[in-house]
Amino acid sequence: MRLKLAEALATEWVKKLHPFCERIQIAGSIRRQQENVKDIEILCIPKVQEVATLFGPGKMERHLGFSDAIYSAVRANEVSIMKGDVMAGKYVQIYLMEHYINIDLFTAVPENWGHILAIRTGPPDYSHRVLGHAWSSLGYHSEEGMLMSNDRKVPIPEEQDLFNLLKLPYTEPWNRKWPI
Repeated sequence: MRLKLAEALATEWVKKLHPFCERIQIAGSIRRQQENVKDIEILCIPKVQEVATLFGPGKMERHLGFSDAIYSAVRANEVSIMKGDVMAGKYVQIYLMEHYINIDLFTAVPENWGHILAIRTGPPDYSHRVLGHAWSSLGYHSEEGMLMSNDRKVPIPEEQDLFNLLKLPYTEPWNRKWPI
C-alpha cells in the first residue's frame, strides 16, 4: 500500500482509539516514511478503569471504550480480528477488509513506551542488529516487553532514553537502516 493511504488509515484508527488511550502513536514503516507499507503499526497505552466486582473494591481493567471501538468496527464488517486479546493482550492484529491490510496494534505501559516504540518503529534488522546488539553488549536483555538488567526492570519511558542508555546517537526513524 502507498504511504499516503496507509498514513490516512492509521490516523483514522488513532483518532478512533485516542479517547481511550493515555498515549498513542503510529510506528513502523509509516513512521519511517517508507513509500510502500506492508502493514500499519500503532503503539498505545490504553487507559484503565475500575470495574466493580461482586465482592468488594473494583479491579483495574483496560477501558471498555478501547475494546468497543475495535468491536464496533468488527460488527460493521469493516475489520476482522486475526490475533490477540483486545481486553488484555499486548498485541492485537486487525485486518482491514476493504483495504487488504493488517493493523498491528501493540500496547505498552509508561515504563516501556520508549523501548517498544523503538522496536516497533524498526526496521527489524535495525532493531535486532543495532539496538538489540547494543543492549546485549551492555548486559541488558529484553523480556516481556521490558528491558532487563540483573532481573530488574529498566524503565525506558521515552525512545530517546533507550538511545541514551545504549550510548547511541539518536537516529530519526527515516534514517534507521541496516547496515548503518
